Amino acid sequence: MKNEKKTRRWIWLGLPEKEERYLSEQSRKGWHLTGITVNRFHFRRSRPRDDQYRIDFVGKKREMEARLRFYEDAGWEVVVDCKEGFGRRLYLRRPRSDDAVLELYTDTESKIELLRRFKNAWIRDTTLAIITTGLGAVNIARRNLVGVPLMQSPLFWMLTAGTAFAVGRAIWQGVLFYRAIRRIKGDKF
Repeated sequence: MKNEKKTRRWIWLGLPEKEERYLSEQSRKGWHLTGITVNRFHFRRSRPRDDQYRIDFVGKKREMEARLRFYEDAGWEVVVDCKEGFGRRLYLRRPRSDDAVLELYTDTESKIELLRRFKNAWIRDTTLAIITTGLGAVNIARRNLVGVPLMQSPLFWMLTAGTAFAVGRAIWQGVLFYRAIRRIKGDKF
């Protein structure tokens, strides 16, 4: 039997609890998180444990040291530290126990603040991706690729499709953020 596996999943910034549940389920089955690459979780087989996972986002470098000290004091282990554009997405693990509080954020305002940090980084990254793709399309149009008309250039259509995908994903991610904040506040939607 293989001791390592990789699973492909969409990582939606507005739904960290969905990822947390998935990672906890994998831990109970004996698969423990070791790393993450683009939309792919890496696991290593070990004995099944009832671990609880949490995801945090640190947007400012100066906050990182204090957050790491807080996690250590609270018994959390940083399993994966993902650099994401303008911040770091941290995957934390801790054995589940009856006497411990397993939430990083316990009040409504701190949960909303976490989602806002995710949202702000996501807006910066998405804007940068759209601008970069748009500049690539403009550059293709200017160069006119060896006399090939712009609309016949396959690279132009790939960039256009990439921009459309980025915008569509950005809109959907915005809806997820809105719903998550409303859910935390207790509003119906």
